[in-house]
Amino acid sequence: MKSFDIIVVGGGLIGLSTALGLSKQNFNIALVDPYLNEFLDKESPDLRVSALFQSSINILKKLEVWGELPSEKLCYFNSMEVYEHEHSKIELSAKEFKRSYVGCFVENFRVQTELLLKISEEPGISMFKSKVCKLDILGNRHNEISLLDGKTLKSKYIIAADGLNSSIRKLSDIGVTSWKYNQECLIVNIKSFDPFVKTTWQKFFSSGAKAFLPLYENYASLIWYDDPDKIKCLTQLDSNSLKKELLEQFPERLGDFDVLVKGSFPISRLHAHNYIKNNVILIGDAAHSIHPLAGQGVNLGFKDLEVLLRCFEDKICPTNSYLIKHYETLRKRDNSLIQNFMDLFYCGFSCENLLVERIRNKVLNLCGKNHYIKRKIHDLINT
Repeated sequence: MKSFDIIVVGGGLIGLSTALGLSKQNFNIALVDPYLNEFLDKESPDLRVSALFQSSINILKKLEVWGELPSEKLCYFNSMEVYEHEHSKIELSAKEFKRSYVGCFVENFRVQTELLLKISEEPGISMFKSKVCKLDILGNRHNEISLLDGKTLKSKYIIAADGLNSSIRKLSDIGVTSWKYNQECLIVNIKSFDPFVKTTWQKFFSSGAKAFLPLYENYASLIWYDDPDKIKCLTQLDSNSLKKELLEQFPERLGDFDVLVKGSFPISRLHAHNYIKNNVILIGDAAHSIHPLAGQGVNLGFKDLEVLLRCFEDKICPTNSYLIKHYETLRKRDNSLIQNFMDLFYCGFSCENLLVERIRNKVLNLCGKNHYIKRKIHDLINT
């Protein structure tokens, strides 16, 4: 049996960042995930893309990862637009807030690759490419996990960063409130014949929003939310037929392009009843998931990490009660706020009632013209 200060389960962006951040604070870390190191460089963009805002970028800078990413594969966007009709629009621009950019689109695997390279240089991190099959809670002193390859690991803390279907959360018997939205998401990567303006936009329809995410070079991701049956039909189309549908259904802002690759996923909402239980700590999607309308999912995970790292500063071993007060209470409140805000958008723009449509467009129009409100929205996603 091997002993560690902390076991981090999960090899996504948040899990890798958590392991690296805690190692830099001189903790002895075990990192567990069955798919570690399985990231391949690709000639064209991957479907898994994140919009990272300033607070997330700052964490990756502190971890000395952001500066290692290939700059030619990053797309800093200067403006973000949300609208239903052209006359009622919210636009957040870098120029208005005296910033060089609003956020940055980057493929997840590129960040994961650089995180793993940094982790491989850390003597305080041991990697285990296996799956957790058993969790034993042995009081406040330590917990044990058993892996499919037969190894057993022991630590005082276990951090679950293993995503929406977290096995650690389930093994810890932490309850959740969750449901599926009556929507799925289609992602289509395209390559344009002409350069894109570095603006990301999202237009709302009663059936679901449609969004444009500029990537590096002339690449972009198109996002289409709709009912599951519609998305299923779209995924079965060949590239030419799908392109025709995209040109017909998206705003006339795309120009000409080639369809490269497509994929889809269901959309669900989840919030754990506890983030801390018996020295098991939930972080990122293991603790909460939201509708991806605003691209806030992974950014919320990085905000979790920022608070958690503060709780473990200077190799302090906090108690459960301390973590509940300084991590769980703060992050549950903030994550609930964003979840409810996204639900308001989802429900408000799904309603086809004419009066509701008029009200929501008046609200958008008001927000779009009010610098104070836009500043609050800007600060919400960036701090």
